[in-house]
Amino acid sequence: MKIKKNKPALFAMLALLLLTTQYNYAQKAFNSSELRVSENDLNNSFYAKDSTANALVIYEYGDSYVEGADYNIVTHYAKKIKIFNRKAFDKGTVEVYLYRNDSSHEEIDDIEATTYTKVNGKVEITHLTSENIYKEKYNDRLNLVKFTLPNLKEGSVITYRYSLKSPFIFNFKEWTFQEDIPKLYSEYNTKIPANYIYNIKLVGEKKLDTNTAELERDCLTHGTASASCAKTLYIMKDIPAFIEEDYMTSKKNYLSKIEYELISTEWFDGTKRDYTKSWKTVDREIKRDESVGKELRKKNISEKLLIPLVLTANTPLEKAKEIFLYVQQNYSWNKENRVFTQISLKKLIKEQSGSVTDLNVLLRNLLKENGLDANLVLISTRENGLPTKIFPVISEFNYSIVELLIEDQKYLLDATDPYLTFGQLPFRSLNQYGRKLDFKNDSDWTAIAAHETSKSQISIQLNLNENQELVGQMNTRYSGYHGLTKKKAYFSNKEQYLNKYKDQLHGFSAKEHIVKTEKITDTYFTETVKISKKINENNQDKFYFDPFLLKLFTENPFKLQERTYPVDFGFKDAYSYSITMDLGDSYEIVEIPKNIRLTLPEKKASIYMSSTVLGSKVRTTFTLNFKESFYPSIFYSGLKKIMSEVVHAQTKSLIVLQKKK
Repeated sequence: MKIKKNKPALFAMLALLLLTTQYNYAQKAFNSSELRVSENDLNNSFYAKDSTANALVIYEYGDSYVEGADYNIVTHYAKKIKIFNRKAFDKGTVEVYLYRNDSSHEEIDDIEATTYTKVNGKVEITHLTSENIYKEKYNDRLNLVKFTLPNLKEGSVITYRYSLKSPFIFNFKEWTFQEDIPKLYSEYNTKIPANYIYNIKLVGEKKLDTNTAELERDCLTHGTASASCAKTLYIMKDIPAFIEEDYMTSKKNYLSKIEYELISTEWFDGTKRDYTKSWKTVDREIKRDESVGKELRKKNISEKLLIPLVLTANTPLEKAKEIFLYVQQNYSWNKENRVFTQISLKKLIKEQSGSVTDLNVLLRNLLKENGLDANLVLISTRENGLPTKIFPVISEFNYSIVELLIEDQKYLLDATDPYLTFGQLPFRSLNQYGRKLDFKNDSDWTAIAAHETSKSQISIQLNLNENQELVGQMNTRYSGYHGLTKKKAYFSNKEQYLNKYKDQLHGFSAKEHIVKTEKITDTYFTETVKISKKINENNQDKFYFDPFLLKLFTENPFKLQERTYPVDFGFKDAYSYSITMDLGDSYEIVEIPKNIRLTLPEKKASIYMSSTVLGSKVRTTFTLNFKESFYPSIFYSGLKKIMSEVVHAQTKSLIVLQKKK
């Protein structure tokens, strides 16, 4: 009999493409050029470019400048939002945070807010009243001003405006173009005097539609002296909503915005003041610091250890592994991420528990003391965002690791997790780069990456016996971060692990489960299990078999129409799965899954699936490879397509078997 390949489900995809093409008809334009509410603003019930949006920012305007009278930074702000449904009613509540210190504070004034709603063909206009504006102390450094737009309904358009005044020149108003709903138009005007020097940084992948600058002379005066201003205009249009999705680091890395960091000022009397330090200055300060700097300077740590460090290795690498294992096994992390405060090796040695920097300073010092080239590295974890590279912002670092160099080979170490193998970092640490503190030389940036590919390998061999049972063995092997996850699950609760393991086998029973991994720090997690399943219990002439006993994905993690930020897996990934069934003389193979082959350019990612029949045996192999840990957003559509194929393969693939007559 001729064996058929399953046909791909193209009809639904073509129908969706046709529907999408027909759907993008011309929508009557919103008025995105001003705050005034137009007829179209009220009548439009959805946004054609993103029909899933619950609301739309139609217009946003800002203007920030230094006021001549008292040199305050003044910002005028205005915004217009269309509310499509009640899921966006939270957009009708506005919160403004105002910075303060012991001597001064920011102020808000001229608050105006209005709700426009079309009811039975007539426009209802409701204004915010002053008694519905609330002010409170938010914390020691912030006041909060809050108001809610009145009479909000589905289909309403809201507008609001206010003015801010800040005496803090370091707090020039940053501008966020992107938020969790789409925007049609966002404009920001600034006027900055030449005696105020800011580092201005555009964050995010979306480009500005307008970015102009011109010189305005004598914009700021003081007696007979004056200063010119840089007058800038930033405009961004058609900004998609920023929707958080799997495989990303902190959203503040990628939200389209403009940030300002005050570098220096020069007053009219010639007085200069620097606000941003150089790394050389910061290096000196850290070295002299009475917390982390003091502990990094300590020597002869081995003599103070309560648990002796015994080294037997002959090579630098083996010696480093012994030292790492010593710290990892004898000292525990208390889950605190302190970097610069309350660092104490004396307390750590006594209590055998401490912060991440306590543990890693001890590790670094012991490596250094034994003739190895080791340095502490300051980093920011994935959820904390990327640290600024242009100038030091110490507050952006919330974690530390150790860099070890042996014969030009770099090893990154972290003693906080007892399951880590030598040279492996916790997943939270995989955030592109960190600042290496080298007291002999200048500090410098160092790359942070998981160089080894994390692999999942599954192999299944099954035979059909005379009792109509498929019996055989499944062998699995996991490395890298897949192995780390497996080790933690198994060694922390073996009974629970085995129960979950059995639940994943889709009707197969499991026995003689053997884990070959002996230590929690082993590189691989390897296991075997005997499996069996009664098939065709209803004694049908034809029945269907799912070749995927273990599923990698059952739904596509990539769902956005457009993703404006990169896909960051954290590590390179490889998955391989194979299953071979010998059906003997009882059944013939009627149909097998279709072959799949799809790759990204330069083979940066790929999916491959193949099913073959040889006599009474049928074999299905499946591989998925991500050869990069980080993919810019231009690869998103390709990755989304690959993951769609993965889900389809693992949820829709069937082998059709028929009884031999």
